[in-house]
Amino acid sequence: KSNAGTGNLAKHLQKKHTDDIVLDGFETDNGIFVFSQEKFRKALIKWIVICDQPFTEPQQQSFVELVQSLNPNAELISDKTVRADIIATYEEMLGELKASLCKIPGKISISLDGWTSRNILPFLAIRRHWFDVDWNYHSILFDFSYIHVEDLLALLKVPHPEADDDADDRDLETEQSDSDNFSENELYDHEHAMYVALPPAHVESENESVAFTRTMSPKRRYVLRRAAKKVQLKNKINRRAAPKTCDTKTSKKCAKNVRRSQTSGINDNKSVNPTKNSAPTSPKRVKFRAAKNVRVNSENIKKNRWISGDFEKTTKFPNRAKDYDKYSSLSPTELFELFFTEYIWEHIQAETTKYALSVNCTDPKIDVSELKCFFGILIVSGYNVLPGKKFLWDCGSDMRNEFVSDSMRRERFITIMRFMHWADNSQMSLVDKVWKVRPVVDMLQTKFLENFVPTEHLNYDESMIKYYGRHSMKQLIRGKPIRFGYKVWCMNAENGYLISFEIYQGAGPKPNEAYNMLYGKCTAPLVKMLDNLPEKDLPYQIFTDNLFTSVNLMTSIRKRGYGVTGTVRKNRLPNDLTLPTKTEMDKKNRGSFESAICRDDGYMVVRWKDNAVVTMASTTYGVHPLSTALRYSKTEKK
Repeated sequence: KSNAGTGNLAKHLQKKHTDDIVLDGFETDNGIFVFSQEKFRKALIKWIVICDQPFTEPQQQSFVELVQSLNPNAELISDKTVRADIIATYEEMLGELKASLCKIPGKISISLDGWTSRNILPFLAIRRHWFDVDWNYHSILFDFSYIHVEDLLALLKVPHPEADDDADDRDLETEQSDSDNFSENELYDHEHAMYVALPPAHVESENESVAFTRTMSPKRRYVLRRAAKKVQLKNKINRRAAPKTCDTKTSKKCAKNVRRSQTSGINDNKSVNPTKNSAPTSPKRVKFRAAKNVRVNSENIKKNRWISGDFEKTTKFPNRAKDYDKYSSLSPTELFELFFTEYIWEHIQAETTKYALSVNCTDPKIDVSELKCFFGILIVSGYNVLPGKKFLWDCGSDMRNEFVSDSMRRERFITIMRFMHWADNSQMSLVDKVWKVRPVVDMLQTKFLENFVPTEHLNYDESMIKYYGRHSMKQLIRGKPIRFGYKVWCMNAENGYLISFEIYQGAGPKPNEAYNMLYGKCTAPLVKMLDNLPEKDLPYQIFTDNLFTSVNLMTSIRKRGYGVTGTVRKNRLPNDLTLPTKTEMDKKNRGSFESAICRDDGYMVVRWKDNAVVTMASTTYGVHPLSTALRYSKTEKK
């Protein structure tokens, strides 16, 4: 070996350093590291906790072989040691958390949660969260109440008069910017953009209802104030009933009073002095009691909710037969011109000419008479179907239409078709998918309502406009006479008159955001159409199918003074309904029926056996009078 090699260095080290110092370690490709059993145990405990491994995992043979292959000096621990180490780690982390929390004054957090049940019933829950002097977590339910649909809509739209006026000028940007700059004496609720500050001396005080809130909407502030007043009154009553002194003999009684006060949200150290034996109630027990109270209250509300009986219709609709006299003498053309007025023709003429000039074409010089002739040809081509519209001018006698060819030249028809426009392209809407026909649609809606003769029975359902082309609004509904096309929500009178309509644009656009949240996307157009009726004080009766009927819809429309009747799905009805199930009704004879009336909301549910089990709900009509219907009988074979 050369003098400059590593061999001479090894010989030099052996001569100068005769004593060998051996350390526990393991060799890798990158070097030698010192092994520590303590660090190995901490890493093992961390792996068991984070990866959710069982306590007995270190005793498994495969795991032992894996650890020994990595380092033979590692000593594995038993499952009891693992359990003890995890508890010790938890206590250590808890101590660090308490040390950090001790630097912060006592605080209380109030959370406002709104949720919807399976039956689409809105509820509001206000809950208080805090830590006591022993760092035990507590959570008490302030208020848990049902919010009627109309009240919820009012909360969303109208600020309460008790709210501060200065908070109305703050917008969402102010709430988001203030969330990053709150002081140490305030607690920020990220879910509802809310600050709550309390005196740092103790967790709770008599003036907690005066705790200031800022950057909070008026409706939330009003709900919190109302709940705080209720709790403050309850606390005063309980504090008067609590004992003022406590000796050794009555220590058990005092401990019991402390547990009661903690369960009801009271932590008054002045009135009760618990001893060492009076341990505070655990968080699990507090949560269980709060949930139990909610269950008991809901059961009391539902008790005797469903009753037996029948409805008797008392309202009478005025006779409006004379209002049809002004339409009886009109011809079909005059009836058509009631809706397509001269203003609509002039609007279409102006927009068509504007589009032709915008694409650098000469002025087509279209007049209103030509537009009327053009639309007449479109109507004829709708029921006289040919391979194409140009075949109406064909030379063949089997295709040529003399009425069309004599009224307009083919090239003129193609020119008008090319430039036909109903809206200004420079005012394109990114929200409304039907913006190209929206001006004419709105004009027609106005005329439909103006010429509507009120009738008692109204129907709300979906309709289809046949279309096989490509468009994002095209729908496919299986089992319908028209499967492909545009879906339209329609409100019709009993004589077939179209009162109002709304074109369904898919899941993207949300024109009725408030109504969509309360009633759903299918039923929201109905409520909007009822708002636009010309005579709202008449007792209309609305009929729907099971796609639209729900408890929310019936209670809301009933408040307006209208009635609702329709088939209803099982999942739209309350769970406490006392009627037999579909399986039980299937076993009964055809014609059997059961009914029940909801006393709170004022609607009847009827379930009867026909060819299949049918469930209907109504706020106006009852079971009687009964009638008969002809059905095929398998037993009699007729």
